[in-house]
Amino acid sequence: MSEVISSGGYSIKRGIPVGKIAIVGVGAMGEAIFRAALEGGWHRESFILTHHRADRVAELAGRYGEPVVTDNSSAVRDADVVLLAVRPQNYPEVLAEIKPSIKANSLVISIAAALDIPWLEAHLASNQAIARAVPPPTSWIRKGVCFLSCNSRVTAEHRMVINSLFGYTCERVWWIDDKYIDAVTSICSAITPYMGLVASAIMDAGYSLGVPEEIVEEAVREGCKAAGIMISDPAWPVPKIIGEVATRGGLTEASLKAMLEGGVPQGIQRGVLRMVERSEELRKELS
Repeated sequence: MSEVISSGGYSIKRGIPVGKIAIVGVGAMGEAIFRAALEGGWHRESFILTHHRADRVAELAGRYGEPVVTDNSSAVRDADVVLLAVRPQNYPEVLAEIKPSIKANSLVISIAAALDIPWLEAHLASNQAIARAVPPPTSWIRKGVCFLSCNSRVTAEHRMVINSLFGYTCERVWWIDDKYIDAVTSICSAITPYMGLVASAIMDAGYSLGVPEEIVEEAVREGCKAAGIMISDPAWPVPKIIGEVATRGGLTEASLKAMLEGGVPQGIQRGVLRMVERSEELRKELS
């Protein structure tokens, strides 16, 4: 691919955008995004990483090399892209710190749960290009879908950079309206811990039945993997799967009835809705 220079100051070499990217607050997810980008062909010199703890700075520098700093403002001053990877509760403080240093034509990307585009616009410059990303918790293994949204100031060049940056963290990036992000987060992005909770409960039941630990864990892992493949196949809608497996008067039907009586589906639904409610609460708390 020949090099193309965009109006945003980025260049493309072999499909990889080249520019200055500051990742502010490199925790677990920030590191997953950064590492996937490097493995996908991004250049280390394009990134400057920050963290407020000196020990974490030393850890990241030892693992990936410099630059890694504690000064957020200096990191974003010359950045074409500012990726915010701090906890949502830290956003008001961090945005107040770096807002004067963010370049007018730069792109700000947030991966914070709950903080929607209107909230971010209220805390940044009025002309700021802002995108919101919801990387899957399976980013470490490059699986799942990353959901993306943005405001009207995000250009085609910005989208190109975002697609390239997050495309290495998952199997697919999907742009949707920002008003759906909270719900999608509670449905899709949290499905990994939901399934983890279900798997843990099943394992505990197996242990209580006296089955050796190694058999229980391997059986549950293989079962979850096979179920995931089947559920992801459009030829197997979930009601069909349940109908085929839970035959009348059989063991699975008896098991599912016991779960229904225990309120398992309702509990899961309450958990999904509670996440959406917590998103709204968090925005109000941090406004």
